[in-house]
Amino acid sequence: MPQTWNALKQRMKSHFVPPYYQRDLHLKLQTLKQRDKGVEAYYQELLIGLARCGVNKDDADASARFFDGLNHNIQNILDYKEWRNFSQLYHPTIKTEREVQGRKQHQSFRSNNARIFQLRSKLETPKIFIALQPSRPTFSSRVSKLSNVQPPQLKKGATQGASTSSSSPSAKIICH
Repeated sequence: MPQTWNALKQRMKSHFVPPYYQRDLHLKLQTLKQRDKGVEAYYQELLIGLARCGVNKDDADASARFFDGLNHNIQNILDYKEWRNFSQLYHPTIKTEREVQGRKQHQSFRSNNARIFQLRSKLETPKIFIALQPSRPTFSSRVSKLSNVQPPQLKKGATQGASTSSSSPSAKIICH
């Protein structure tokens, strides 16, 4: 039976914790990314991972891991800010996240307004277009109406004269 607390912890760890557990913790810590989490949730998850792996949080490695796991739009802004260690990086990251969220809200507001304007113009355009179009007969319907015109009947006793001597179809058309 172990006599000290550290000896008891070591014995319990070797008995109950599988050998691959430490390796899996390090892999999880290396692949940890912010993705859709907020900076605060990502920071807390990283601190827990660092504690479980036994890495000092003020280490340059911890700062690099934190920075590398951030979303690219936040990384791009933080490139222009000065920080030396992990604790100096946290507060500028929170401010940068708020700035990025403000930009996204502004862009989504602008794009929503543009979409609404486009939808309104699409809905209103056909109504105006239909109302402005007069209904006119087409050229082919006018031609067909003219071809159906019959020459007027001459009254009894009138002479046909030169207009009937011609055999062309246009000779039968009389202008008023």
